[in-house]
Amino acid sequence: MHRALLRTGPSAGLPPTVGQVPFAPDEDGDAAAPAVMLGQRLHAAPDVAHKRIRADAWAWFREAEYRRAARAFETAVMLQPLDAESRIGELFCHLSLGATRTAVAVLGELTRRERNPFLYDLSLADAYGDASEARRVRVQAQLRASVAGDNADHRALQALVLWYLGERDEAVAAASSLVRDIPGTAYADWPVMMRAARSAPAPEPGQSNP
Repeated sequence: MHRALLRTGPSAGLPPTVGQVPFAPDEDGDAAAPAVMLGQRLHAAPDVAHKRIRADAWAWFREAEYRRAARAFETAVMLQPLDAESRIGELFCHLSLGATRTAVAVLGELTRRERNPFLYDLSLADAYGDASEARRVRVQAQLRASVAGDNADHRALQALVLWYLGERDEAVAAASSLVRDIPGTAYADWPVMMRAARSAPAPEPGQSNP
């Protein structure tokens, strides 16, 4: 292109090349404005997307669109792996859908990543749009735990469900019973964690436990 311009010259109706016109930046323009670091922009965009997706997930949850809500919660966790709130929301979605195995898998991720999974200020009893659905999930979790035998996961699931449905005393009793009947599991510290959570401030959403 440069050689073509040299041959044709400005008479072809094209402007002179940039190299022939010195450029002096305007001191009052963008060059003088405080620079925004690219890293900050890249960090801010996923954070905004994460909050929007999680808000949508809770809205769909309230409307009983549990499958859609579960996918949104899963996406929120992909954007922010420390987001225990979304993991708990996803877990309850799967319970409402009757997908107990998937709920247990989410429970495993939650317990592996969280030092204390009971620190979050969530009321799933209020999150359900229909109170009867919350009662149904509670009853189903209780029935599964009653026939679980030595299946610690199902009994732990019941304790977590009771906790986030607001039945804290029953949750501590269920966790204590689990620890007594099946010692040495990943849930051995749950009764202690539950009692500690009652007096601890809730962490910021999307942050790991201290």
